[in-house]
This record gives sequence, C-alpha cells and structure tokens, in this order.
Amino acid sequence: MQNIFRKAELFIIPFLILFLILFIFPSCSDLKKIKNSENILLKGSIAYETQKALFWQVYLMDASGSNKVDLSNNNYDEGNISWSPDNKKINFVSNISGHYQIYCMNIDGSNRLNLSNNIYDDFMSSYSPDGTKIAFESIRNENWQIYIMNVDGSGQTNITNNDFLNWHPTFSPDGTKIAFESRHYLDRSDYGKRQIYIMNVDGSDQVNISNNDFIDRHPTFSPDGTKIAFESYRDGHYQIYMMNIDGSDQKNLSDNSYDDSYPTFSPDGTKIAFTSTRDGHYQIYIMNIDGSGQTNISKSTEMNSNPAWSK
Repeated sequence: MQNIFRKAELFIIPFLILFLILFIFPSCSDLKKIKNSENILLKGSIAYETQKALFWQVYLMDASGSNKVDLSNNNYDEGNISWSPDNKKINFVSNISGHYQIYCMNIDGSNRLNLSNNIYDDFMSSYSPDGTKIAFESIRNENWQIYIMNVDGSGQTNITNNDFLNWHPTFSPDGTKIAFESRHYLDRSDYGKRQIYIMNVDGSDQVNISNNDFIDRHPTFSPDGTKIAFESYRDGHYQIYMMNIDGSDQKNLSDNSYDDSYPTFSPDGTKIAFTSTRDGHYQIYIMNIDGSGQTNISKSTEMNSNPAWSK
C-alpha cells in the first residue's frame, strides 16, 4: 500500500508544480505587462494643443509621446485644457459658438458640452479637487477676472472682483486656495508686468507671492501642494521656475536661452511637462523637477503647446 502511495506522489507532485507554473504564478511576460500597466498609471496621459492646418486642436498622448489622438477633429480653435479629478473629463476652450467658451468632453472626445455658455470670452479653466467647481478667467465689462461656476455651468461668480487684470486660475490640491496671475496697475495700454498671486477660494486675501519687477505667469501647484511651478521673463526670455507656496526659494528649472512656458506636474510630482521653442517651433518637453533630463516628447513638425497632465 505504501508503495502505491509513493508512486502516486511521484506522479502528482510534478503535476502540481506544472499546474502552479502554468495557471497560478504569472509568467515573465505577464509580470512585464503588469509592470508596464503600473508605469502607465503612474505617468498618466498628457492632453495638449496642436496647430492642425489653421486651427488649434485638442490632442491626447501617453507621457512617452506615443499614441497621439485628435480629440477635437474639427475646424475650430480649441485648447486651454484641464482634467477633472477622476480623469474622466477634459475641459477645454472652443470658439465653435462664435466666441471662446469653456467646454467639457469625455476623454475619447465624445459628449461635448458648453459649460460657461454666455456671450463673453472665457479661457483657462481649473477643476476643484472635489470635482464640484470650475474656476476660469472671463472678460466681462471689459475686464479680465477670475470666476467660479458649478460643474454644470450654473452659479457663475466673479471672485477676484477688482479693477485689475486677472488670468489663469488653478486650484490647490486641498481645494482651499487658488493661484492666479494678476497685473495690479490700471494702465490698459499694455498687458505688462504680471505676478503670481494666491487667494482663498472665495476671492479673499489676495497676496502677491512672486513679488518682483518681471512678468510671471501660468502658475500650477505640485500634487502635494507645497510648490508652484510657473513661467517667468526675468531672464530675458520665458523660463520654467518653481517656488514654495509662500513665494520663497524661486529657482529657474529649465535654464536655457529659449522660451519655455505652460508647466504642468506629473501625477506623482517627479516630472514637469512644458512647452519650448528650442526646436524652432512649439514642442512639448518633459523634465525632472530639478530641471534635468529635458526631453522632447511631441516630436512633430506641427506646433504643440499648453500640455495638461492627468491627475
């Protein structure tokens, strides 16, 4: 009887090992696929603008620059992109109605809705972290101001509510603050010196945090909320800078002789995508947050600008 069991063991044990290898434990190729999927989730997707023929269009690509898709696919100017917190919607601006309005669409380009839906020009939107509000810039009464509305477009309210020019709002990751650019003098003959301001979400306590004599614009918060990246003209051309949220420790990250603009952080906060003119026309670049490893990822003969990294 013992011999029978021993013979059975000799047959069953190798079979069990083979079963575990084939059906339970993933193969090397499967492990590679899992790792690649994790990398894709970590790096996210980048929406951006491409000038196609005479029109700017909203495109989507992987963070590597591959798998480019035209989401607009029309003959209107569309851009100024931002992502919803759950990455299911993309906000953008379109002049399809005859003036620029804030729209949203699914990430495949479907279900396009005009959210701001008024007779003025509206640009540069940003979702609140909880997904219930959208901040944007609008020119009403001949003055650029920061507005907030509900995600369905209702309840549009001027929150900067001053006599100055204000643009490009962006919510802090905790939803308590909005950073924006403002030109705090009344001369309308130029759009001159802009500075990075920060305020409460109701528009109170507006504070200049970049606080210099140059042009600083297009602020964006790091995912952890401790830093703000922006572009500055203090070097004689636009460069990507980063500072603490109180305005301290301002550093030039891109540090070259070309124009670099529109910074946006990767979801994990380790990279910054931005627009650069170093190739003779606008292209999308990525760099590490210390400015190293600057790489062209859009790599096309068309102009590409204003990247927005998914959450």
